[in-house]
Amino acid sequence: MIQFFHTKNSLVKNYLAKFSSLQNVEEITSLDAIKSNSTIVFFFDSYLDIPQNILENVNKILLSDATNIIYLDTVEIYGFTDKGSVDESYRHIPLTQNGKIRKEIYQLLQKNAEENLTRKIILLRLPDLLAPGANFFLNSVLSGKSNIIQWPGSTAINHEFIFVSDAIDVLKSVIEWAEKSSDSGKMLIEFNISGTKYTLEQIAAAINEITGVLVKIVRYNTLFLFLQQFFVNKNKINYAKNIIDVKYLFDKPIFLNSAKYEFQFGEIKKTELYNGLYDIFNG
Repeated sequence: MIQFFHTKNSLVKNYLAKFSSLQNVEEITSLDAIKSNSTIVFFFDSYLDIPQNILENVNKILLSDATNIIYLDTVEIYGFTDKGSVDESYRHIPLTQNGKIRKEIYQLLQKNAEENLTRKIILLRLPDLLAPGANFFLNSVLSGKSNIIQWPGSTAINHEFIFVSDAIDVLKSVIEWAEKSSDSGKMLIEFNISGTKYTLEQIAAAINEITGVLVKIVRYNTLFLFLQQFFVNKNKINYAKNIIDVKYLFDKPIFLNSAKYEFQFGEIKKTELYNGLYDIFNG
């Protein structure tokens, strides 16, 4: 049995909805629903979820009777880097609150993997996903609600993306291996998953060609975002602050090295930009 956990606040329920609709996958929003001998896949949106709740939920997952635990992570644990691409051995010096929470999650998983030899704990680190609901800055355009992209960095700098269908193929391969392999635990198993590098100008041009709608890219005013959220909804002030803090990732994006994953499972399928966007708007 494969169970997919997310909190009610999490955006993961939108951009991995296709995964939860697959055969033999049960979507759950309560940790009390975790079944014995299951494979539990989970993600936390540390922009929207309360940090203390996140860590408590991770501990509950680790105390469950799940046989395999698969955690979907982001690049923020690494912090700023000038390196071309980073593999699983790269140092963890997070700069944001979000990144620091993810480092704490990593340490909890690592400790449990060393102590619990009867299960596998696997971490998949993904680049930004291209799908409606998957990316704060692209969501309104990809969902057809707007023709304006507000972007906090240069539109001419490459950024790493992966389409949801490709990420799900990766996840399915890892789950199948985890459930069939007789290897025991002893250590946290990490896989960095590379995507494809695109500039915002390339994405906007492709959307324009597919939909006929002229996409406009506007430099995101992070100070305005902070003030807007403060006066409109004070509960979202930390969310706004986190978006501002992560701006370094748009000035100097982090790219992932997936050599370890590809050695184990083969080449990652990478949908071409036009085809992937066409499916989003016409699928």
